[in-house]
Amino acid sequence: MVYPLETNYQPLANVIYEGESIGIQPNSIDLCASGVQFNSTKPVSEYKILEMQLKLPPEPYCPCKETITCSGVVVDCCKNADCGHYHVSLFFLDMPETGQGHLGH
Repeated sequence: MVYPLETNYQPLANVIYEGESIGIQPNSIDLCASGVQFNSTKPVSEYKILEMQLKLPPEPYCPCKETITCSGVVVDCCKNADCGHYHVSLFFLDMPETGQGHLGH
């Protein structure tokens, strides 16, 4: 999902890995209906299932005011040699229908 440039809003995400929140880098979240990519300060093992909470932009971009809770499987995690962060790609396993509808636009 692409948000208009005139908004400074980024989706917010909290990702839990091994019982702890992963440090997600600001402005690194890229969402679509099938998954999410983000930069993390910690490496995440491929094929691990993570829990996540997403908060999408407010009206008019998304009428959903609730935080969306779902899980996903890590399909890729690679270290960025330039900055030392990890680029994580996660495929949603159980995104609720309301979340799918908003991310599918």
